[in-house]
Amino acid sequence: MSSKAHSAFKQKSSQAAFDVEVHSRVNTSIDNYEVAHEKGKEQFANLPLARERAAATRRKVVENMEKYLLEFEANFKRNGGKLIWANDGAEAISEILAVLKKHGVKSVVKSKSMVSEEIHLNEHLAKNNIESIETDLGEYIQQLAGEPPYHIVTPAMHKSTEDIQNLLQKKWNEPVEADEQSIATKLFIGRYWRDFYHRE
Repeated sequence: MSSKAHSAFKQKSSQAAFDVEVHSRVNTSIDNYEVAHEKGKEQFANLPLARERAAATRRKVVENMEKYLLEFEANFKRNGGKLIWANDGAEAISEILAVLKKHGVKSVVKSKSMVSEEIHLNEHLAKNNIESIETDLGEYIQQLAGEPPYHIVTPAMHKSTEDIQNLLQKKWNEPVEADEQSIATKLFIGRYWRDFYHRE
């Protein structure tokens, strides 16, 4: 982490540490997650055994990473894919931009990816006049706000429904109802996908 990024992180984390409303929203998100987590565990007849097997599989893959990466490459190519290896973030960005420029790409649809966050892919795309549209709702909300993900699993967990309503109204200059269903519909059906697919 650069000194600039470190300073920004310290400043934002200090502000959030004393923000009662943010604490309340995060706690609500955690409570909802725990309810879903407990429900999800019900699908396992023997949870301890499932955990043990998952841990063993993870260890096996980590200990044999090179073997599995090469195996993935072979299978991917056999199915018509092309794989480009990169030694670091800078090289990955260079390769990605080379492919996009070669094909004259002006906009891309991006799935949720922590790797792309770590190498600041969206920032590099913007600098090269390439628009990136997030497909994950939480990531898209953060993108509209000009902010990085707040959490690896729930990127916008610190924002209230009213926060998102205000954000959309400010961005689009049109009314948005303050309920989750209306916001989701507005984002994905009424605005997000319509605008993307109807571009020239």
